[in-house]
Amino acid sequence: MRDSNWKKIVNMVPALLKKYKTSHKCLEEMNQAYEQLTAVLDPGQLAQWELDVLEAEAN
Repeated sequence: MRDSNWKKIVNMVPALLKKYKTSHKCLEEMNQAYEQLTAVLDPGQLAQWELDVLEAEAN
């Protein structure tokens, strides 16, 4: 049992680093997609969507 816990502890940092790098890459891709989407949307509709999001998060 000790060996199993030791392996978990030793491998924790590499596993978290891998997840961080993956999430960072995905964040960049999502930001790029968001920028492309907002570039073609009607500014009034975008403003309304942002208000809807803020209202939903408040509830």
